[in-house]
Order: sequence, then C-alpha cells, then structure tokens
Amino acid sequence: RIGFNIAKHDLDIKNKKVMEFLSKKHRVKYCLSLEGRQKSFVKDAHNLMHEILSSTFSSVADWDAPTVSMDDKITKITTTLSPK
Repeated sequence: RIGFNIAKHDLDIKNKKVMEFLSKKHRVKYCLSLEGRQKSFVKDAHNLMHEILSSTFSSVADWDAPTVSMDDKITKITTTLSPK
C-alpha cells in the first residue's frame, strides 16, 4: 500500500520488497491510496500507478487493469501483480 505523495526512497523500499515476493512466485496486491483532498487527483494517481507498474515491474510481472474503489474517507486504486 502506497500513498499518492510517497517519497522516492520509501517507494524504492516498498518496490524492492514487492520484487522479492514476485521472485518467489507470489502474487502481490498493489494499492495506491488517496485520502482527504488527494481524492480529487484520481486521474493523476491512476497515471502514477501506471508509470510505477510499467517502469518497475514490466519485465517480471503481469497485472490486471487497476480498479478504483471509493469510500467516504479513502479512495484506493488497486491491482494484482502476478509473476511471469
């Protein structure tokens, strides 16, 4: 689970852990969450998710189309990564 304003180092750490799970042939649920005023940037967050997935995991995983779920407090963009 990552946030919309995650720092680059934090994102790198989380992606490294995801890569470890994928190398062990585990599926990974990848979730980008938006809270409060960030909820108005769903399209930007969707683009960020696509950028992260295609630049980091394109060689090692396949993924479903991201789905958006909206709640009163949190909006989540979620996909499942499956190892190739």
